Amino acid sequence: MFISLNIYAQIPVTDVATNANIGILNGQVASMNAQTNASIQQLIAQINSNYQAESSKKSQERSEDQIEEKKNFIQNVSLVLQSSSFQDLLNIESQALSMIQEVQQLDGSVADKFVSKYLQNIGSKIDDILSLLQSNTKTSTAEKMEVLDILKTEAKTTLNQLASEFTSYKKAYNFKKKIQQKRQQTLNY
Repeated sequence: MFISLNIYAQIPVTDVATNANIGILNGQVASMNAQTNASIQQLIAQINSNYQAESSKKSQERSEDQIEEKKNFIQNVSLVLQSSSFQDLLNIESQALSMIQEVQQLDGSVADKFVSKYLQNIGSKIDDILSLLQSNTKTSTAEKMEVLDILKTEAKTTLNQLASEFTSYKKAYNFKKKIQQKRQQTLNY
């Protein structure tokens, strides 16, 4: 059982020379993508390794019931990682990163605030669910899914806040840009 997820889309850069910050952000996105994929793969590999080790032990060390419990745990983790709720959480991250990319192209200092909120309230949710999957073997799939749904809801709330701030910022930016253009036109006359 191996799962490969490409979570973060690489941000296209049309002219890195004119905006080095976009290049930096691309590096950050690539790093987050690699780290998250690595965390998931490491979790799966560790679970597989543990299961193989447990399965190879003598029955006196591990009863059949305990081996079966471990097998069920592996299946439960797989169900969570492949669930629509987990995919929704990844999609929320993707939408947040898209907004960050656009703001980054307009104003790097404003984008930094978006990145901070994203890391604290969206990016951390995947870390939370992976930690739960790794540390708590006795939690049922239903309980894990319940926690995942809570984390997804919290991330969605933050995404909505970012979207509202993003819309307000773009309106203000476009208005300011129009004023500057009119002033320039007036000066040209």
